[in-house]
Parts: sequence; structure tokens; C-alpha cells
Amino acid sequence: MPPEESRHVLNVLRLKEGDVIALIDGQGGASVARITSIDNGVTITPDKILSSAEPKVRVILFQALCKGDKMDWVVQKAVELGACAIVPVMFARCDIRIPGNPQGRAERARRIARESAKQCGRAMIPQIYPIQTFDAMLDILRDQIVEPVCRAFVCWEESRVPFRNALAAATFESASIIIGPEGGIESGEISALASIGVTDVTLGPRILRTETAGIAALAMTLFHTGDLGC
Repeated sequence: MPPEESRHVLNVLRLKEGDVIALIDGQGGASVARITSIDNGVTITPDKILSSAEPKVRVILFQALCKGDKMDWVVQKAVELGACAIVPVMFARCDIRIPGNPQGRAERARRIARESAKQCGRAMIPQIYPIQTFDAMLDILRDQIVEPVCRAFVCWEESRVPFRNALAAATFESASIIIGPEGGIESGEISALASIGVTDVTLGPRILRTETAGIAALAMTLFHTGDLGC
């Protein structure tokens, strides 16, 4: 077992020889193993394979950059719910500067994703993208949207299409959810998204904060596909 994980097992979990632990490989595999030795690190012996807790439908969250530590919260909760990837995006109205050390920020987000995946029993660690410009997000979406296999939805307060109706009318094996910034999404951005096949939807009569909207939309999507509230 890697040194970092060994220290966690011994110093945080305080496990000992003979105890059973669950393992994930970060790529969708999960198993149970027994600790056989704690000399010079932790040695384990695999026992049995576990069934996957991964959602049947892959959902990617394109989240506008949030202020402060809100983005960390979004990553944590999106991983817990079942997002397969999270893409931070700089929209025109994002009232925030890209961090001076974007690589450090990205690594922090990946660490949060790893910890959240382990905490909630996921076998896959979701991918955390580097910060994307709006145009870069469009390029990613162009490659992904293939109806009816993959659909994309942008949550927009001016939309007249309830998200639940759009989900009920759509057939998809994977979905992308786009969430704008606190200042809202510009009409030109909505037009650009519509031009590549993104459907605008509303989450209801109350305007949600950007960090709340993404989690709410993700939960609604996974509930619709049968991955929540089963």
C-alpha cells in the first residue's frame, strides 16, 4: 500500500492486522482486502470484488468559477452525488480572477475529489479539468453532444423550459450540465450554446446561487436516471 495511504490506515483509521478494508482503484474497480501486516507499511491481501456504486449515466458538470472556497464545496458535493467530471469555466460575467497558481488550485480540487470519492464509496475518482474559457468549453461540448447518446443542458433563469420536462423528453446515455456565474449568463453565450445543440432549462421560480444550482441540477438528473432515491 502507498505510504500516504498506509499512514492514513494506521494513524487516522487506527486499523490493525486482521482488519478488513475497502479499496478503490480510481477507475471503477472496488474490492475488499484484509490487512496481513503493518511492518514497514501496510500489506494487504485481496478478498473479494465489490459491485460498483457508479451511476449508470455519466454526467459532467460545467461549473462557472465561484468566489472563495465555494468551488471546493461544489467539487466535494458533485463527487458525492455521482458526477463523472467537473469542468470549471470562466464566463463573461464571472467576477473573479483566475488564481495566480492555477495548477495548485487544480491539484487541490483533485485532492478533494479523491477524498470525497473514498468517503462516499465510489470506485471512480471523477476527472477535474483545468479552468476553461467559454470558447474552450464550447469546443469540449461540440465533441460530446451526439444526440440521442449525449445531451447538454444549460440552466438559465430566463428559460421557459422546466428542467424536469426536458429530462423527461430526452433520451441519453450521458449528459452535460452547464451552470453560469453569479452575474448570470450573457444572451450571446446562450446563443452560442444553443447553436451547438445545448438546451436551455430552468430550475424553477427561485433564483439559486451558482454553487447551489449545479448541485440541484446534478441531483435532478441522477434522480431522473434512477441513480438517486432508488
